[in-house]
Amino acid sequence: MKAADVSMRQLTSEEWSDAWTRDGSRTYFQSPHWNQAWESAFPGTYRAVCLRFELGSQRVLHLPGCEHVRARGLELGFRSVPGDGPAGFLNPPEEWSPHLPDVIKRLRQQYASVHMVQPDPTAHDDHSHQVDLTDGEVADQFRKSRAAQYARQALARGLTVIDGGGDGWLAELLPIYDRLRSHWAGRGLRHSVIPEVLVRAIVRQPGVRMAGVRHEDGRLLLGGLLLEAGDHVSSWFTFADPDFRKLRAQELYFSTMMERYRNTGYRTFDFVQSGGLAGVAQFKEKFGAEPHPLRRIRSRSGWSVWIDTVDRWRRP
Repeated sequence: MKAADVSMRQLTSEEWSDAWTRDGSRTYFQSPHWNQAWESAFPGTYRAVCLRFELGSQRVLHLPGCEHVRARGLELGFRSVPGDGPAGFLNPPEEWSPHLPDVIKRLRQQYASVHMVQPDPTAHDDHSHQVDLTDGEVADQFRKSRAAQYARQALARGLTVIDGGGDGWLAELLPIYDRLRSHWAGRGLRHSVIPEVLVRAIVRQPGVRMAGVRHEDGRLLLGGLLLEAGDHVSSWFTFADPDFRKLRAQELYFSTMMERYRNTGYRTFDFVQSGGLAGVAQFKEKFGAEPHPLRRIRSRSGWSVWIDTVDRWRRP
């Protein structure tokens, strides 16, 4: 099979939105909203695109991402860590696996460079953590857990889960992020930096829910962004003030938000990846989250990528 046998064209914004909306296993990171936020945050640098590949009338592959305007390049992400660039996902069904090299060749015919953002296999970050909200046994076990007990204690201490939104809420939240980064740096922990301009662009997109935890004295202790797509919600980031960890705002926040999503028909609460930090992964597991592995597909030439086994964008 030659690269020329693989047809490729850009979808219009309307086509992209329609294809993404009709896909039953979609996540927010494949959406036009996510990639357009990068375009908005960094004008003149990124342009959101979704490419459609075809091998005959029945084999269709969609590839969301961002063009790097100045370099005539294409950036395709395989995870949702902002420090690595825009995170479109290449999630082909199995029948596309043998043809991935042809897809790459076709891309290189149009772009000066194709940058594949990949997880670091040495960082133990080859999986995300997800909670099956439809599993009643998981829910029952969590309600009896120590994390749930901590959440109840947080309520007794005067903490409340609130809806966020607006510039005032961000003005409270961003200083918490600065203190959290200083806390990480003091412990020698590496973490991707989320630019403020990107946060402000994301919160203007549809399907983004802002929430947090406030103390009865008025202090904001925690804030987070949740990205909703169909019956799947991704907890993109959560900034918790490190000075008040013993108040257990995180346990209250996650237990409350998971229960709300469970009661409104969502199936999956996705904690996404953990940056290779074992402690972060263990924290997520307290809520019933299980590792969701990424599989590696290796091409004939030895090029390899990590592919999410659940998010398969296969609908035409």
